[in-house]
Parts: sequence; C-alpha cells; structure tokens
Amino acid sequence: MRRGSALLLLGALACRSDRAGARPPSPPPAPSSEEAVREALVRRAIDEAARFLREGDLEAARDRVERLQEGEAPAELAPTIRGLAALLEGEEWRARLESGARLEPASEVVEAGEPMRLALRVRNDGPVPIAIPGGEGGRGGAGIFDISSVERRVDGTDLRERETRPFTIGPLDVAAGGEASVLQEIPTPPGAAYALREVEISAELRPAAFVAGGGALPLQRVRFRPCRIRVCPPGYRGVAERPLESLRLALSSPSPRFDRHVLLAAAFVTDAQREEAVAACAVALSGADPRRQRGAAAALRILLRRDDLPPDPEIWRARLESVASAPAPR
Repeated sequence: MRRGSALLLLGALACRSDRAGARPPSPPPAPSSEEAVREALVRRAIDEAARFLREGDLEAARDRVERLQEGEAPAELAPTIRGLAALLEGEEWRARLESGARLEPASEVVEAGEPMRLALRVRNDGPVPIAIPGGEGGRGGAGIFDISSVERRVDGTDLRERETRPFTIGPLDVAAGGEASVLQEIPTPPGAAYALREVEISAELRPAAFVAGGGALPLQRVRFRPCRIRVCPPGYRGVAERPLESLRLALSSPSPRFDRHVLLAAAFVTDAQREEAVAACAVALSGADPRRQRGAAAALRILLRRDDLPPDPEIWRARLESVASAPAPR
C-alpha cells in the first residue's frame, strides 16, 4: 500500500473511532462570576463608545474609550478597544479640520466662459503635523464638488440645477498651526442665455490616507465650507460698476436689449442703494410697459431677497402699496 493511501486510511479509521466512542475534549473552565461581570461591563462600554461615535458625540465617546483603556479588559477585546481609539482620533481630526476647511474663490464674480477658480484651504489647528500622503496613482485624495445654481432669466423665471464634479489632489503636508491650499478650476459655458447665474459650491475630500504626528488614522472625509460665485454675461462690468444708474436706465428703456440689465443691475445694488432701487422698481410697476413691469417684479425678488414670491407685477404692486400705507413704527 502506498504511503499516501495509508495516511488516508488511518485518518478515516481515527474519525470512525471518534464517532464510535471517543469523548470530545473537555471545554475550558467557565469564567468566574466576577470575570463574567467584568467582561459584560467592558462589552457594554464598547457598544456605548461605538454608538456615540455613530451619533457624532465625540466627547461621550472619548469618555468611554479612556475608561476602557484605563481598565482591565479581557485580552481578546484589546484589538477592538484599540480600533475604537483609532476611529475616535480620526473623527476628532475630521471635526478639527472641518472647523477650518473652506472654499475660497479667486473672484466672487466671473464672466461666462471663464473658469471659476477655487482654493481648498486646509488649516491644521492640531498639536502635531498632518499629511495626506500619495495613494493610488500618486494622488493624495479624491473629492466631489457639489454645485447648485440658479439661472435668473429675463422673463423673471428661475432655472435651478444641481450637479456634482469630481476632483483629485496631490499629496499634502500641513505643519501644526499651519495652512495649505489646493487650487482647482470649474469651467463655465461661454454662452449666457440668462441675466445672471448664482452658484453655490461645496466640496468633500476623501483622503487616500491620513497621518497625524507620524501615525496613520482612519479619516473618511473632510467637508469644506461652501462659497458663492456669480456668473455674469459678457460685458457685465459696465452694469456692475454703476448698478443703480444701470437699473434706472434699463427700467426706463423700451428696448429689449436692456432686459437682462434689470436683473443684473439689481444683483449688484449695494445695501446703501437698495431703497432707491426699490423705488425705481415701484415706478416701473405702475407704468404701462408689461415687459418692464415683469422685469421690475423680478428685480424686486433679488433686491428684497424674496425668491419665495413669484415675479408677478400684481402681487408686487399690492405688496409695495401695503408697505407704503402701513403706519410708521413708533
């Protein structure tokens, strides 16, 4: 008989012998009641710490983790406690970074066809240097821009859109107390069928890895405070430099070529000019030109920040009349 066949036969006989009468090995001795109570308390603290982390209560999670680290935990639960501590530290770094992470536009106003240039500012308010080292393809991380926009049309209607746009960054190092900046560009279409496009951009960065003080930590994402940018039609600068004068001229002109100047000028009116701008719109509302009536109603939505009201001249006439007839406050 070959040696391999003999080994198989011996194994089969051993299994049959076990089934026939051999007793299974004795179980390990049961833990004492004191050990069982201690283990139950440790597991409960682990569950509580994990729940606090999920809920974002980092202070309560830190309290539980520190108690677990200071106490006597069963050896088999030590890796779980170390993992919780790393997750907590990563979440604390995320909260610290998000308190200073912001999007900073190179300009708050761009002309259609020009890119929106942004700086992703990362500030390190922690006690040790941090790094987002290069991962796959040498990238430090990938992210998503969330872009919401409102296109204001000359007829007073709005077109609201939302899109996402991916981006990547290279490796990043930030000293303790320092700040780093990553530049990005978002293109804009050259055509402008609108009077004004108001854009809000937020961002979320997902690092390939994260290192604080030389130690790797789990850090899934960092959210940046959003920024706002106006995208204007070509030739907007003349209107933007003299918004109140441009608004009056556009409201008094019967030419349709000035239609979008009404909304564009309203967007650049300063706080100090707002009262005079509203008065100019009120005059246009009482005029005979339906085109200018609707344009004035649409401008008032911008001037008074009332996008909840439609650009209906009747509604805005009634609203302005009710304000004008109200008694002065004492």
